[in-house]
Amino acid sequence: MEFDDIFENKHKHHDRYRSQTHNDDNKYPHNSYHSDVEEDRNFRWSDTLEKIRSNRKLTQLVRVAFIFFLLIAVVLIIILIPYIIKLIDYISQYGLQGLLDSISGFINKLWNGSGK
Repeated sequence: MEFDDIFENKHKHHDRYRSQTHNDDNKYPHNSYHSDVEEDRNFRWSDTLEKIRSNRKLTQLVRVAFIFFLLIAVVLIIILIPYIIKLIDYISQYGLQGLLDSISGFINKLWNGSGK
């Protein structure tokens, strides 16, 4: 199963290795493995996006996934707002140097194994 089969649900490359013929000079024909490797190197994202856009089920899946991740991001921001406000208050009270000193002191405690 190839990457195109996901979008088009076709098995157009299923029998490609049976149709290979070799010349007397041991050159590969056009439908050989080496030409497939070159096509994979020249993969274009615009073709993939067009296939997603033309496939209704994949378009709906992408939309649902986007809404799901957007919802998770909004929930995380709402949860983290009190901590962000505390961080801004600490920076306004002690300055950025005080924040860096606090972080370096905490890291030193962790490094030495004393924890909190």
